[in-house]
Amino acid sequence: MSFLKKDLPLRPMKKRRSKIKKREGLDPRAFMYQPHDKYARFVLQTMEVALELIQFTLSKEDIDKLDLSTLEISKDSFLDKQLRDHFSDIVYVCKTKTGETTRISFIFEHKSQKPDSPLVVQLLRYVNNIWSMDIKQKRPLSLPLPIVLYHGMEAMEKETPRLLFPNAPEGLLKFVPNFDYILLDLHSLPDETIDALHSTFLGNIFYALKYSRDDEFIATHWEKIVIFAPEFRNSTVHLDIFEATIIYFNFVSEEFKKKIENMNEALSASEQEIVKPYIVRLYEEGLEKGMEKGLEKGLEKGLEKGLEKGMAQSIVILSFLKDNPEIPDGQVAQKFRVKATIVKELRKLVS
Repeated sequence: MSFLKKDLPLRPMKKRRSKIKKREGLDPRAFMYQPHDKYARFVLQTMEVALELIQFTLSKEDIDKLDLSTLEISKDSFLDKQLRDHFSDIVYVCKTKTGETTRISFIFEHKSQKPDSPLVVQLLRYVNNIWSMDIKQKRPLSLPLPIVLYHGMEAMEKETPRLLFPNAPEGLLKFVPNFDYILLDLHSLPDETIDALHSTFLGNIFYALKYSRDDEFIATHWEKIVIFAPEFRNSTVHLDIFEATIIYFNFVSEEFKKKIENMNEALSASEQEIVKPYIVRLYEEGLEKGMEKGLEKGLEKGLEKGLEKGMAQSIVILSFLKDNPEIPDGQVAQKFRVKATIVKELRKLVS
């Protein structure tokens, strides 16, 4: 596939956010439920990441047909109830620059494991929703371009009519809806290719997703996940993604927590100077306050077992709320011996 080519340089982004402005940190509680999806959703909603991913996955010939200066995240929502648990509503649109311009809709989808149902069925329904919105808005149909970011443990192959209907006569397969999509399987993506992206957002994001469940890799190469380019100190985009990555790994990796507890040994002197202050601030000001507010379990001078206990309890409560949405907050609070305000906050994550 085209994303394995190393001779396709990433084009400079039209705009970058400059100096860090006063801003609110990310809420750690947002990552407590389905952390893989929440992290992927967060980074894919970042314009700079979306642009890099498009330039990485498409061939140079296809990119030359697009006017990426018109790229913007869609204001329309294409979710329906059947897709709510499968798709995040991340759609970008741009125009072509050759001949009569065409509206392109990039559909970004993330999978942390192989789907239970055919992926093309989900994508086809999503395309239909986009076209239905086009018709409603009285505009020409958008040309859909799905990009699937996959980091499951099993290999996943693109679905074809023959794969979907292995026993059907060849002549009848022409009646099966057939369209192409890009499948980026991070576990089949060589580390050398990811290393070549060291100056981009994608390099760290790809490593984070690919090795989020690999404690052995995290134990020996955790710097590939947390060490962003030094300029992240002067960029809100870098800092946002850096914080999201730290929060994400706090929920999915026990080995990562050990590294945080032993940062002085895990980081070189230069890395401590660049990265450590931000990690410490994130835990002390972000994770600590966020978890204290939601779970009344915090951090004191780094990670403590109180946080782990609070996180475990919150996951149990979240699961209970999802299965029993009709039970009032007061009864749930009494059942789990927590304050009703905590249940109220957790309910927002599953509503």
